[in-house]
Amino acid sequence: MNKSHLCVLSLVAASVGSLVVACSSDPDTGGAEDAGGGGNEAGADAAKPVDAGKDSTAPQELTIGGQVRGMFVPTVGDGGAPDAGDASAADAGDASAGDAGAPKVLTLQNNGGDDLSPRPNAAFTFAKKVLGGSAYAVTVKSQPEGHTCAVAKGSGTATANVTDVDVACTRNEFSVKVDVQGLKRPGLVLQNNAANDLTVNAAGTSSFTTKVKWGDAYAVTVKTQPTARPLQTCTADAPSSGIVTQDTTVVVKCVDSFANAASYAADKTFASTGAGGTIIGLVWDGTNYYHGDCCGGTGAPAQIQLFDAAFAAGMIYPVTPGDLRGLFTKGTQIYIRRAGVNEVEKLSNTGVVSTGVVLATAPGNADANVAYDAVGDQIISQVSGTLSRWNFADGIAKTAVTLTGYGTGANETDFGNNIWVTSAGGYALTFAASTLSVWDLTTGARVISTQLTGASATSGTFTGPSLSYANGRVWVRDTRSGAGNWLGYDVGL
Repeated sequence: MNKSHLCVLSLVAASVGSLVVACSSDPDTGGAEDAGGGGNEAGADAAKPVDAGKDSTAPQELTIGGQVRGMFVPTVGDGGAPDAGDASAADAGDASAGDAGAPKVLTLQNNGGDDLSPRPNAAFTFAKKVLGGSAYAVTVKSQPEGHTCAVAKGSGTATANVTDVDVACTRNEFSVKVDVQGLKRPGLVLQNNAANDLTVNAAGTSSFTTKVKWGDAYAVTVKTQPTARPLQTCTADAPSSGIVTQDTTVVVKCVDSFANAASYAADKTFASTGAGGTIIGLVWDGTNYYHGDCCGGTGAPAQIQLFDAAFAAGMIYPVTPGDLRGLFTKGTQIYIRRAGVNEVEKLSNTGVVSTGVVLATAPGNADANVAYDAVGDQIISQVSGTLSRWNFADGIAKTAVTLTGYGTGANETDFGNNIWVTSAGGYALTFAASTLSVWDLTTGARVISTQLTGASATSGTFTGPSLSYANGRVWVRDTRSGAGNWLGYDVGL
């Protein structure tokens, strides 16, 4: 039997999101019949929920992700490079780049939020999905320690799950510098990691040309000590090696190392014969040696004798008038001082004396010698611990310097020793009783003393006036006059 029904569409409150269709018999068709025989049909037509979530037109939710690559991850025991940001996605936000003492980790964002700290060199996926057809934009919120990361393929419109966002990271590079202190002479060569030579000729800060990547090792060493004399020794202060995490500076300290042994033995010796006077000095003009005979012996003429580089005796140059009291060279030119003359005169290779530098004041003793200080371009003379100085260019006197403590050494005040001085490398040198003393030409301080083995131990032989510096060595003669030997000592000056 056909029946007519009235159906009503209503929302069932107890089941949010479901619809109920309720139907009843048409009252015009007779409710009694329905009541009697339509119970089963009424049950079959009871309200049924309809799932609105099955709507195929609703937008999909899509994931955004990609890959991190290029990050340096130190291995255990590699020297302690800091953490480059190995924070898992679950830890995102726990290690803030701004937290004091916290390691800097890579933090990514999508659309300005949804912070994510992916593991190094691994795939990542943001926690929040985006609706299909929506925009996405992956950016770097914070850089990881020691790296710079850049995003490629990081933005667009999501039409499917995004898996190709590329986060490429490179290690930062840092300079390794040296702060060289106390260097006075050129020729110092430093290395980093046994390579990348750096030549340093003066104190100050310099940088190796090759930078070092974050997390890599550095090790600064001295390859070559300063070559110019007086000798110095340079050492890289600790820590001179380690792991680079920023621009790094290693301090290199240089100290004088000349005449620092307790004693020195002569390493060069050659025989010479004078004309009978006191042998007063040995000089070097870059090709030959020359020594002077002052004419102290009866009737002995003043003279200069040449010796070649192999110490073979050569020509003798008479000095007219005589009475030598000192000689030195500046370049290839020989200069002499005669007793009682306030002038440093030129001497030709034929023995002719001509005008040189007129000294504005006389040395403290008529018999005192003179020497040339190339560092200060000055002439110096010493009498009983007072060091007189004159400009070489014009002979104008400079302030005298007192040699502090002069006279406390054995035989320093004996005549001969107390009127003699030579110069090397910006220092004044005196000699007495086998002891060589080195003095600061500016302060007058005794820098160091050392023993010259085999040199005269007393002043009785009057060898003080033979003290000389020539061709990288300190020289002393073993006898005052006549036949004898020059003894050469390499003390690093």
